[in-house]
Amino acid sequence: MKALQSNGQLAFLNAGALLSAFIADGMPDALLFKNRLAEIIERASVNPTNGEPRKIRIFGEMVSLLYMAGNTPAAARLEEFWEELVKDHSLSLFCAYLLKPGSDRLPQCLLDSHSHDLSSPVQ
Repeated sequence: MKALQSNGQLAFLNAGALLSAFIADGMPDALLFKNRLAEIIERASVNPTNGEPRKIRIFGEMVSLLYMAGNTPAAARLEEFWEELVKDHSLSLFCAYLLKPGSDRLPQCLLDSHSHDLSSPVQ
């Protein structure tokens, strides 16, 4: 894992800290989001040893943090921002969400942007 991190193939970022970099008045700001994520994507998209482009895969949990904090409108807005970013940068985005106690599904507004839904109701 250290080798992957040292050559830039793997990066661990604190979701809460990253989220706070583009939240304004409780909602994600589009320009701040795009600027902050563009830095991360740019750094990850090129192999520093040979300059070759790399496929980017992101595992995101920031939407889940907003949802679990009770800010579903902000979570839905952030889903929209991610959808644009995926299209603009041709990257793969993987998401995982915690469910609120007593709930067996995410709100539809959080599922709408996803190509796959692997959730199933709790039995």
